[in-house]
Amino acid sequence: MNSIFSKNVTYVEYARSGVVYYTDNIEKVNKLREKGWKFNQYSDGFRVIPPEECIVDITNYKKVMQYNNPIINLAYYDFLNDLIEKNSIKKFINRIIDYDSFYYNDFDYLISNGPVLDTEIRISGSDNRIKKLKMDMLEEFLNNKRYKIYIENVKKEIGKPNILIRYKQPLRERNIIEQIFYKELNENICLIKRINCYNPNIDKIYNLDKINTKVDVILFIPFGCFKYLSSFTNESNINKIMFWEFHAEKNKGKTFKLFEKNLRGKNVLIIDNMYSGKTMNIAKKKVESLGGRPIILGINPKNKNNIVESDYLMILNNIFSKEELNIKDSKLFRNIYTKIFRNN
Repeated sequence: MNSIFSKNVTYVEYARSGVVYYTDNIEKVNKLREKGWKFNQYSDGFRVIPPEECIVDITNYKKVMQYNNPIINLAYYDFLNDLIEKNSIKKFINRIIDYDSFYYNDFDYLISNGPVLDTEIRISGSDNRIKKLKMDMLEEFLNNKRYKIYIENVKKEIGKPNILIRYKQPLRERNIIEQIFYKELNENICLIKRINCYNPNIDKIYNLDKINTKVDVILFIPFGCFKYLSSFTNESNINKIMFWEFHAEKNKGKTFKLFEKNLRGKNVLIIDNMYSGKTMNIAKKKVESLGGRPIILGINPKNKNNIVESDYLMILNNIFSKEELNIKDSKLFRNIYTKIFRNN
């Protein structure tokens, strides 16, 4: 397992380091799956990637709240970035592994790096023990002698944090039109991939009215969109929604469309997570080739280049137009974070 992990570190299509293993041996794929690896079929076999965890994020509200505390999240982000700048984050992690060398025997990890990851720190592992390492890292931070310094610095900036609106809404409580839509969506998507298309944990999306252009079609790019879909859909826009899968990876297999619309002459709002922005660029060109007018809404941007490539961005469940974001600000995303969570 370690040999496959260490020998297949590469600079992946999304402009960050990662581990990608290509094989046509289904027995190897099954053994890797048992250890938490995920796979996609492509023309010559399988593309397999190891389990990966988001350690900390400052633009994705769902990931911010994984620790249930925006203060701790930002303090942890600052702490880990200081370690990265001092080139000592591996020393920090290796010390944790050494504490429990029996448990972590024959385990390897990779801290993903690259220009796309300004706002998130991701780590992959040779097997599912990466989940335990993630929690051990947090515990080590909480017990670090400098923990209080980082926490107090963030508290001075934010005070008591403002918690954004979230609520539970089971599908049965949605409008009947929406219920029919999600039933059909789930039936179709499950033919391709087992995934829960409806998330009952609804996040309020703030300032959606900033998208002031009339939108004729709302194009979601699977599969990352499904965790946000229920926050965007309502009775009035459900008939505008279309799904079209794109891949930045050259070796990915076929794509699919669902609820296909005629895009000619239409304003098409394209919604997807953003890392390198390559998938969005492919989608934009495809829409233009069909006569549509693309409008890009980048979800949870990871770097300033995402701003340049978008018309609008969703940062911590707030919609921003490109024009109101100052890319010359060296701490832009961190400043947005403190502004949103500051309880004025």
